[in-house]
Amino acid sequence: MNPLHPVKNQFTKGLLKPFKGKGELLVLLSQLEHDQNYLEQEAVNLVNNAVSQGRMVGLSLRKIRQNTGAKGLTLHWRDTSTHGVGSERFKQALQGCHLAGVKRELLIIEEQRLLFNARSKMIHYLVRSFEKTCEEIDSLSDI
Repeated sequence: MNPLHPVKNQFTKGLLKPFKGKGELLVLLSQLEHDQNYLEQEAVNLVNNAVSQGRMVGLSLRKIRQNTGAKGLTLHWRDTSTHGVGSERFKQALQGCHLAGVKRELLIIEEQRLLFNARSKMIHYLVRSFEKTCEEIDSLSDI
């Protein structure tokens, strides 16, 4: 997580106060979409940082979207030999690694991956929820 990214503090402040109208919701939605773009770059950085350590144990870190229309993004370990995906592959590779420095680096990357996925899922959920709320507000004008 980049402590210099300004949206983190603004983001929580915006969620803790009540919305006074659709305009405030749209502003927060815009900020969340900006955060999604920021996370996309952060994902690229994490993947690039994991390349050398992952190769040593036969893993690679991959960006995955659940479907083509999804805005949410998660990072998953992928076994380069079997193309299997998941944390179990990571744990197996880590147990087989006998280099303490590589193991330590992989554990740091795994922690960053888990925190990244939590933030990405939270933002994706909020964006979907706010978009749905905006649609429901718009549908009220049709009544």
